[in-house]
Amino acid sequence: RLKMFGGGGPSEAQKQQALSAVRVEMQATMDMFNRLTDVCFKKCVSKYSDSDLGVGEATCIDRCVGKYLDGQTKMSLILGGAAAQ
Repeated sequence: RLKMFGGGGPSEAQKQQALSAVRVEMQATMDMFNRLTDVCFKKCVSKYSDSDLGVGEATCIDRCVGKYLDGQTKMSLILGGAAAQ
């Protein structure tokens, strides 16, 4: 039925390209998460004696994650704007 409108779905090459783009995006997300975890953990967790985070540690991590994500968002906007020019 769709062939009547000039298509029958994405080609195999288009499917592979889309899958590749998803893999790249997933890898970038994992890399960002790993960097965020490393940076904020090193900055905020000073002792390993307790199994739970203290109030100060939890607050520090919350702020660190917020600032990190804000920075990533701003960088994406700057780089996206530069790429568009």
